Amino acid sequence: MAIKKSDLYSSLWASCDELRGGMDASQYKDYVLFMLFIKYISDKYGDSEDFAPPVTIPVGSSFKDMIQLKGKSDVGEKINTQIIQPLIEANSRLARSDFPDFDDPNKLGEGSAKVQCLTNLIGIFQKPELNFSKNRAENDDIIHDFGVLPRLNNDRGTAILVAASIYDACHYFRAFYSTNFGQYCGIITSYEPNPTKISREPANSDERYKFDTYDRYILKHNQTAKQYEETTKTCFLKEPANCKLLIVVSKLLTGFDAPSCTYIYLDNEMRDHTLFQAICRTNRLDGEDKDYGYIVDYKELLEQVQDSIAVYNSDELDIDDSGESNIILKDCIEEGKAKLEEAREALFYLCEPVAQPREVEQFLHYFCGNADDFEALSTTEPLRISFYKAVVTLLRAYAAIARNLETAGYSPVDIAAIEQETQFYADIRLAIKQHSGEELDTKPYEADMRHLINTYIQADPSQSLGNLSDLTLTEAIITTGIHDAIAQKLNKKGNLSNNSIADGIINNLRKTIIRDQLTDPRYYAEMSKLLDDLIQQKRVGTESYKQFLKNAEDLANQLSRQQPMVDVPVVLHGKIEAIVLFNNLASIPVTTFQCPEDPDEKAEIALALDRVMRDSAPAGWKNDKGGPRQIQVMNALFPIVKRDRIATQAIFEIVANQEGY
Repeated sequence: MAIKKSDLYSSLWASCDELRGGMDASQYKDYVLFMLFIKYISDKYGDSEDFAPPVTIPVGSSFKDMIQLKGKSDVGEKINTQIIQPLIEANSRLARSDFPDFDDPNKLGEGSAKVQCLTNLIGIFQKPELNFSKNRAENDDIIHDFGVLPRLNNDRGTAILVAASIYDACHYFRAFYSTNFGQYCGIITSYEPNPTKISREPANSDERYKFDTYDRYILKHNQTAKQYEETTKTCFLKEPANCKLLIVVSKLLTGFDAPSCTYIYLDNEMRDHTLFQAICRTNRLDGEDKDYGYIVDYKELLEQVQDSIAVYNSDELDIDDSGESNIILKDCIEEGKAKLEEAREALFYLCEPVAQPREVEQFLHYFCGNADDFEALSTTEPLRISFYKAVVTLLRAYAAIARNLETAGYSPVDIAAIEQETQFYADIRLAIKQHSGEELDTKPYEADMRHLINTYIQADPSQSLGNLSDLTLTEAIITTGIHDAIAQKLNKKGNLSNNSIADGIINNLRKTIIRDQLTDPRYYAEMSKLLDDLIQQKRVGTESYKQFLKNAEDLANQLSRQQPMVDVPVVLHGKIEAIVLFNNLASIPVTTFQCPEDPDEKAEIALALDRVMRDSAPAGWKNDKGGPRQIQVMNALFPIVKRDRIATQAIFEIVANQEGY
């Protein structure tokens, strides 16, 4: 039985929550991944009798031994010396740099705080449901099944893999595509690639990933998704040897019969009639070697099937003359009401510290902090994340029972109050996101939010703002000017003070600088200084509000690189990545490399680095962390910076953050 993804994800998120506050969020993974690593190898190989298991676990260095360290005053030191170090010594592929320091007081705290943090962290992975010894990942995957299982191993049988989302389906397809089995796989989803729609999506977004999958891996030249779908379905039905596996999300789960389909792999949450019909896809007879099909249930959905069968077979399911069931859904309504009240209560206590009168400005100050403080957004980030999640929980709970509020026992006055409360929190959430520059951070929730609000909550009619809703505040300032951006993005209801507007602008500009600083360290360091100057102007009141807005607009335009290039040789004009290299050559750490003072000579080096990246960088090198492709890139850069290892690493970090390479 595979570990349920929900159990694994909940453990990972709980680990992050335990580490929150002591270190930057980007460092959580170092500790969480080690805990996952030690738990996995201990479960899988701790009792291995193989001559050469993939990982050697010395006696006293397993996860079980780590459990014995819980609550001890030197737990951090013992993890370093009794768990990690013996693993390194026993496995040549491991190095101390692969693992974090579990005795670091700057990240984990000191004394009892550190002991409690590490004890809790170990306890999270100690849960019985997180047992990798029963995991089916090895020698039990789909490709392996096609090599050994009846019908699948003789080209007579086929299989369907049901994914949880189009994104997951694309991910699975790419994974199969990279193997020899890839030529026998197809994918059927509701996705329609739209080049126009995708043009504004960032390179690393889910939408871009889906588009690139269809564009690069699935569709042939000038082929539409519909044409591909028809061809693939025909092949699956009539040529099972050429189309052995179909990856689907919701399509083909009902009303699609393929006698050759012998196995269905369930990796999506389904229920009721959809689940029934999906599993029935495998039960069409197909020759003497198929009496029934097989279900591989990764989600433990078949427990729901048993429950449903029990209901259908019970005496409770009586149908009256009208053809309708007499089963009353009281439990569902009561459960929905309980969830709604729980969500309301959670938000009430989360927002209780907000100062009176608890209008939008007080919420912004509590959840975003003082914009003058560089660390304010980072410090208050856990609060905002908790608030965002709590609001989403409220909206979903409200939507689930919205049509049955009266049946649940709410009076008309109560219903009106709940609707007003729900809308209020949705508005506050949006204001906080805009104020903190986090409009894109929780993008997966946006579609749900819009649907729920539009469907179930009475609100003022929406105003068409063109494509402005897709832009961040900084982008809106650049596109429309600062006054229109404020009116249409930051202060649509006109209820914010000048000070709150200024704080929101500062937060958004800072967010942009932090997000993009690795793409051009020197340039964004200068932008950060300009932002500090802007904050100083606001704080001491040396500039009027009008002048502050003008200066903020100028800074936003500089961030967009819309200002004329200054002190950049003509030979570099139009070469964005080469300009970045030119700007940073003089400030990178070096051992022996000396950056020329002459701009033309420095430009030659920048062009040489740019040229070698375009000529020598292999495909997929950015995702090959520490692998041969990245080594190939560094080998190409190495001679240009006079074989200076420190300088080579610094240049590598810069080029790795350029979209053009």
